[in-house]
Amino acid sequence: MASVTPIVITATPVPAHLKCLQILRNADFEQNGSWVFGDTPLRGRYVNAPIHHGQRAVLLGNPNTSGPNKYSYSSIKQRVQLVAAGATHATLSFWYYPVSSLESGDKQEVLLLNPRTGKTIKILWRINVNANRWLYQSLDLTPWLGRDVLVYFNVFNNGGSGRAKMIVDDVSLQLCSVVAEAPAPTATPRPQIAPSATPHIILVTRPPAPPPTAQPVPTLTPAISPTATATQVKATPVNQITLPLITETSQKPETKPRTFWQIALKALSYALIIFIVLLIIIIALVMIRQANNRSNKT
Repeated sequence: MASVTPIVITATPVPAHLKCLQILRNADFEQNGSWVFGDTPLRGRYVNAPIHHGQRAVLLGNPNTSGPNKYSYSSIKQRVQLVAAGATHATLSFWYYPVSSLESGDKQEVLLLNPRTGKTIKILWRINVNANRWLYQSLDLTPWLGRDVLVYFNVFNNGGSGRAKMIVDDVSLQLCSVVAEAPAPTATPRPQIAPSATPHIILVTRPPAPPPTAQPVPTLTPAISPTATATQVKATPVNQITLPLITETSQKPETKPRTFWQIALKALSYALIIFIVLLIIIIALVMIRQANNRSNKT
């Protein structure tokens, strides 16, 4: 009996990737609109230098190194809905160029605000740094998925002797969902059947039974006395053996039906014979005619 070798199938995790949607408008500041600048003494504005990418960036804070400082906020904001079908992650990222006198009370920051009341929902990021180069920052907004919020960038100067500013560029707010990748088609494994033994077929033939043979008929032999005065001996009757009568019947040889080609071959042979006879007759007639023509000429 064939034995089946079991196959162990190990489940392989299906790889997945994030499918993301950018929901901010004019995120690179190359166009006007979408962002609202705060109407404050130190109002933010678009600048052409320094920039991280493209042609423009946004300057917030006090860029003046001389003259009196001002107590002022300097901000931009954009209203967004953190809603997307199947979204499981929300990430805010941006490039910034911070410059500061590091005076206590000045700050560079990013907040989430309530769009109806203007109150702070969450201070996402707050620093007071003087780097004088482009830096990258990424913030997780996943806890606020499904909310309507204001994304708010701001630089605050306290009006003291120090000054703070920040240039912002290439802002991104991505709503992402996990998408499983379709596995590549693979051949379905089949169980391997290993035969336990190779089968052998043995043909056993028996000789045909011999035909019945005639058995000799037993004869009765009288016992003869050797003396002259023989007494009459009675023959002991022997049981008569009746043998089956075996008669040989003449069987006609079994004839096979003639095939079409056999019949056609025989008919063709007959036709050939007739053709040869006719040809001989025609030749004879031609020779007789030629002989008559010669005799007539002479």
